[in-house]
Amino acid sequence: MHKLTLILALSLLFMTKGYAYDTLVQIHARVTGNTCTVETNSENITVKLGDIATKDFTSTAMSQQRTPVIPFSIKLVDCQPEASAVKVSFNGTGDLSDNTLLAINDNGAKGVAISIMDKNRTSIAVNDKSQSYPLLPNQDNTLQFYARYVATQVPVSAGQANATTTFLLEYQ
Repeated sequence: MHKLTLILALSLLFMTKGYAYDTLVQIHARVTGNTCTVETNSENITVKLGDIATKDFTSTAMSQQRTPVIPFSIKLVDCQPEASAVKVSFNGTGDLSDNTLLAINDNGAKGVAISIMDKNRTSIAVNDKSQSYPLLPNQDNTLQFYARYVATQVPVSAGQANATTTFLLEYQ
């Protein structure tokens, strides 16, 4: 009998009270009609920034970068009238020195990253949205972007300078 009383007393000691709360979760969304389709040639884009000598990286200031600016584009086809504009984000790993720039893959060049820019050559921070690109309905739409190497520290050390990003489209 004493064992049973002890077990009951110990179990009451370790019991916790449970409380129920009324909570409300609000979810806001909008269902839209068909938007656009990414053209097959734009699904996997390779941007060739070329071979750049370490001596061309003389400063970390964006205004003094001497690397070439290389254009690339994303083509959207079959755009429906429900989408009047689109914003693009380039998602990937930000550079350790400047997380707005796309980091070079590990074991590559050091002190260099990649800047992705919109049609006005304004930098788009990695994992952030671009400006809005207007879409013309029932037409193909080409979204213009640019990329370039940027020094994040000087001197830059030589090596492979490849990176990977994925793009995400947000229709408006």
